Amino acid sequence: MSPCRECGMPPSDGRTCRDLLMELLAMESESRELQSLHYYNVATYNIQHPSAFDPEAYAIMRAAFIEAVDGGWNAHDARRELKRRLAPFDGPRKVLRPEADRVVVPRAWSRTIADAVRRSDPAATAAQVKEWAKSVRMELS
Repeated sequence: MSPCRECGMPPSDGRTCRDLLMELLAMESESRELQSLHYYNVATYNIQHPSAFDPEAYAIMRAAFIEAVDGGWNAHDARRELKRRLAPFDGPRKVLRPEADRVVVPRAWSRTIADAVRRSDPAATAAQVKEWAKSVRMELS
């Protein structure tokens, strides 16, 4: 198994970055703290995997992510604001690109989802998600 072509994460115990995202989302059901970070859990992952998104939608997502991290927005407010900004994509124009149109541009990030997910420790995972989001934000400068 090779590293992710988009975020550069090496396989973690045979799991891909997408596997870890699904694990993180499952952990949310067991932890109010992780649940309260849902926006950051998903947005940080998405920022590191831009090929799946319409370029204009990605630019909106990126700008909202930067504002949310810099402003210390809670996840609920950040998610609501992103939904408002992405409203033009609710109709025939979609946020996600068709698979055939996706172009991967490799980038090595200093932190990935593998640095955040701690299987048996939701509190540690929550702390690491916050650090992961801050790290990604700094690398977007």
